[in-house]
Amino acid sequence: MMSNVSLNLQGGTVNLPFDSYLKDCRVTLYGGLLKGVETLNISLDGTFTVYPPVKHNASSSTEESTFSMNSITILDGGLFDYKGDTANDNKLNIFLDGSLHIRGGGIFQVNSLYLEGKNEECTLFYLDIKCSSH
Repeated sequence: MMSNVSLNLQGGTVNLPFDSYLKDCRVTLYGGLLKGVETLNISLDGTFTVYPPVKHNASSSTEESTFSMNSITILDGGLFDYKGDTANDNKLNIFLDGSLHIRGGGIFQVNSLYLEGKNEECTLFYLDIKCSSH
């Protein structure tokens, strides 16, 4: 569990543990590459902020702002914040082998999102959301 830590990364590579728990800390990625994390848990005063173009466990063919992992859980007081904007047609793509849980008080902010969850045999859900600014 990370606590009382602030990590700002611009255009580089950050490696987080396979099971990452953010509590009372902030991780901000200004583009770059995120490696390692497959289970992301964000809770009380934990913030995970992402600016495009960021990639997760990427290969050269991976689309920008794409995360492919097992699960994301946002608990009370936790924040997942994608800072793309509609003027630049930024979209966050998330592919999950497990689940997305947003519990009471958890916040998931994004301007445009493609979300797909799978198990070994079939697609469980997909969601494509785009919000326009007024």
